[in-house]
Amino acid sequence: MQREQVKALIVDIITWAGIISVFVVGYLVFKPKSQIASPVVDPAVAIAARTEAIGADIGRAVAGMKELTQAVNDSLSIFDEPIFQKLEDFSLTLTPETVGRDNPFEQAAWKRKIKIDELDAAAMGRQTSGKASSDALLSGVASSTPDMRLIGR
Repeated sequence: MQREQVKALIVDIITWAGIISVFVVGYLVFKPKSQIASPVVDPAVAIAARTEAIGADIGRAVAGMKELTQAVNDSLSIFDEPIFQKLEDFSLTLTPETVGRDNPFEQAAWKRKIKIDELDAAAMGRQTSGKASSDALLSGVASSTPDMRLIGR
């Protein structure tokens, strides 16, 4: 029993030492930094120094605004050049179209037209008798019997 008590005591000491070290490190990390005492300065001198610094900042801001104004004027001057004046407007006006379809699963009309044109071109290219109809292909159901309308083409 004596040996187990010593082990428990050692574990307790190490645990408490760890907890205390965490608190010490936390205190050292989060404690406020000590401020170095600044020499006593006359308030008038401090105000004059701040005013001078503010004046320098204002001077830099004004110079930056002048540069910005010049850059904007330079970029606007491109519109007055003859090359820009000779440009033509090639924009297209879009015609308003209806939004949505009655059957959202049905293919759009332009897509059906493209498929029909492709099928007709394929039918003209190879005259086969086992060609499925374009209507059946467009509806998603392939016909197992040849379409009699397309055989004679």
